[in-house]
Amino acid sequence: MFTREPENERCPLCGSIMVDGRCEDKTCEFHWQPPEPEDLLEIECGEESRQDAG
Repeated sequence: MFTREPENERCPLCGSIMVDGRCEDKTCEFHWQPPEPEDLLEIECGEESRQDAG
């Protein structure tokens, strides 16, 4: 019987493959720190987090 491999998820920031919740692109923020669910919601909704410069 033929079994289909699960499709790999894509990183919402750079589009690279995600493995175990981490982006495979070492230059991407999500390679070093996996995204939290609220981070993914902000990206999907097109919202950017704002940080005060002071």
